[in-house]
Amino acid sequence: MQNKKRPLTFRTFIGLVIASLIVMIGMSYFVKSCEAQDRNVSGNITYMTKGIAPVPSFAIEDGAFYASMLADLGRFEILMDMAVDDGRVDRRGGEFWFSDLWLRYYPVKNETTKVRGAINWSPFGQWYGLVLGLNNDTTSFVIKSIHEVTRYLIFEGYAERSLSPKTSVSVQYWYNRGFGERTIKGSFLMLALSGNLALGDFAFTAKPALFGISFTGESDGLFLSETASLSYGKLPFVLSSQAVIPLSTNIPDIKTSWNVALTYLF
Repeated sequence: MQNKKRPLTFRTFIGLVIASLIVMIGMSYFVKSCEAQDRNVSGNITYMTKGIAPVPSFAIEDGAFYASMLADLGRFEILMDMAVDDGRVDRRGGEFWFSDLWLRYYPVKNETTKVRGAINWSPFGQWYGLVLGLNNDTTSFVIKSIHEVTRYLIFEGYAERSLSPKTSVSVQYWYNRGFGERTIKGSFLMLALSGNLALGDFAFTAKPALFGISFTGESDGLFLSETASLSYGKLPFVLSSQAVIPLSTNIPDIKTSWNVALTYLF
């Protein structure tokens, strides 16, 4: 099969860097403006070496640039985020990966207990192959790669309980409903334990989790995941790593994946 790919050019790379700087400056300005008006708004810009997703079916092999902004309005929260790939593996730089628009409501929200329901509208970028016909040798097909943006509606239920000042346990459920020919639907359920440790000016956090997914098609499985992060003092940077280990799954060619990420907080 012949699958034509567009190389990642120096011009595309520079464009990604400039776009990231513009987003960082613009979002930082917006946050400072909201702080001046006593609004609780925060955000981050992240680069990760591999695009790991909560549902492995939506992960990518490339690294990714990710930006998010959270508005805390008391019992309500609004989270907006977006991610694009870096083209390091498939040589297509700056392709849209996903975006989210979460609206969350907390009937219970205090220092020891959090319970929320949420709804999310999430466009998702994916590639598929379109068969154009046979090659001249008539032994293989000409395949055109097409990037499309599909749409998902996600419903969430979440509960968290503090076990101590430094540890908590949480359970999270998602129902994902895709719209379109090449989308899937199904459920995601995760049980997680979170802990943090302070060593002088260093702060270390860890979040081991067990999660299962059940989606249409070959997209079912049970997984272990681990997320760890390290920060220092008041520096607005966080170094983190995430790993996902399949225990039992029918997703083709799935294997243990991990990444390293650097996050700028504002």
